Amino acid sequence: MLFAPGMSELFATHPPLIKRIRAIDPQFDPREFEQARQHLSNPNVVQDEAEPSSSAKNLSDLIAMPPLQAATVASLVGNPGSAHIQLAQTIRDSLPDAVIAAGRQPATARALLLGLALDRDADARARQKLFIAQQMGADVAAQIAALEPALASLQPQQRIPAQMQAFAALRQLTAEERMQLMSCLNGMLLREGRLSLTSYVLRKLTQVQLRDDLQPTARTRQLPLAALATEAGVVLSVLAQHGHSDSQSARRAYETGMFPLYPRERPPYTPTEEWAAFDRALSRLDQLMPIAKEQFVEALVRTVTHDQQLMISEAELLRAVCASIHCPLPPLMSAAA
Repeated sequence: MLFAPGMSELFATHPPLIKRIRAIDPQFDPREFEQARQHLSNPNVVQDEAEPSSSAKNLSDLIAMPPLQAATVASLVGNPGSAHIQLAQTIRDSLPDAVIAAGRQPATARALLLGLALDRDADARARQKLFIAQQMGADVAAQIAALEPALASLQPQQRIPAQMQAFAALRQLTAEERMQLMSCLNGMLLREGRLSLTSYVLRKLTQVQLRDDLQPTARTRQLPLAALATEAGVVLSVLAQHGHSDSQSARRAYETGMFPLYPRERPPYTPTEEWAAFDRALSRLDQLMPIAKEQFVEALVRTVTHDQQLMISEAELLRAVCASIHCPLPPLMSAAA
């Protein structure tokens, strides 16, 4: 404590910013800070970088966009740029005021999450509402009823953003309250009589967001791709299956993703509707070493963009897969935007 610089560093939680940057890039020049500041303060530059292209005239165009290069998407994991932040804000601002307000408090955020999970079929929806009232109480059921008009107005590409903006409030719930919420959500989906792709994505994202910090034990992430060929095959088969209209196109998409990972021998394309097997595969793939995860994300993108299209359902499933292996994606956007 008595040696210089002594007290100035004793209680520091991190080394100075410039020191941290130079640990990654020894050639870094601090004058770049001022250059970046001037660059971002130029309104013309910010507009060119952050705003969507003229061809993206509505929110649907921003979400269901032309495909990006696989390596480009993989490089975005945990690394959003200013344009992605601007796009996320644009999407959030497009949500109804009632949905945004509901996502700010834990009590109403529960109602928002459960309301988003309600089935479109009238009979299944009635069963789900009765189950919610039994499990969560009349207050939550009434909050859901009040939110229904706003939720009904959401476009398909707004549903996942509406869900995601509620997680910050939901993390304020106690561990017991979170488990009760997850139990209710799982029970609701069972009353659909089936588990749709949309429902699976909603449930999976909720599990990842609400369970991770309940048991913050260290995870083993040292497995190579060679050890998880079967699991990679399961996940890429499901992505190919849900992103292509015929089995031949799906098979080609699967091979496009799998071949660079396993050029000599790989599991065959095996379509399935078993979400439990998909879940188990994701749990194992979360144990991949970091470089292997990057390669796996590239394979995911090659598969979903094989047909030169990226549908909303594919983008949502891709996001759920990446979240499950702890490789969070920012909002996807076209190269033009």
